[in-house]
Amino acid sequence: MNRAILVFLKLPVPGRVKTRLAKSIGDEAAAAAYEKLVTRVFECCGEASADRIVIAFDPAEKVDEVKAWLAPRLELLDSEVSWIPQAQGDLGERLHAASKVLFLEEPRTLLSIIGTDCIHLDPDLFEEAWASLAAGIDVVFGPTEDGGYYLIGLKEPQDSLFSDIPWSTENTLKASLQAAQSEGLKSFQLSPRIDVDTIDEWEQVRDELG
Repeated sequence: MNRAILVFLKLPVPGRVKTRLAKSIGDEAAAAAYEKLVTRVFECCGEASADRIVIAFDPAEKVDEVKAWLAPRLELLDSEVSWIPQAQGDLGERLHAASKVLFLEEPRTLLSIIGTDCIHLDPDLFEEAWASLAAGIDVVFGPTEDGGYYLIGLKEPQDSLFSDIPWSTENTLKASLQAAQSEGLKSFQLSPRIDVDTIDEWEQVRDELG
């Protein structure tokens, strides 16, 4: 089975990234913080044993700018890197669309989908996610301390997991687990991690990022 990481990210335009953090430190500082988070996330991806890293980027029309921005961060990756523009719609629609494209290209895939808010993605987490999927689990969640998740692992498209979910709330994970249960899907949870959305969370990880 192919082991892939699908990374969702945006071009770091001030005012378009880390908007909750920006309320405390301003748009420019929040965009700079976002770039540091992205750098660390790709370091984590490089430490994982992925066959393929797929970057789902936004905005779709800025592909050349996104590739130029990320080029220094991708130089040390041993994995194959490919690109998918994010679809229109809410987060669930974008997650489902990108994962569906990937599974159409490579059906035999153990997929871990992440964003760029969690910097504590050690290789063991990815290994545990992929191993769980290979052993018969249908969906893997990496819970965050604020009620969301930093990773979702799949081995086939699952539209039900991305429909009618209250995104970016304390009930995101709960609703996702309920959706999985309603579909009869076997789920597994990794160890909780912190993700960075607010000033308090940023201050917890800032020193780790230099």
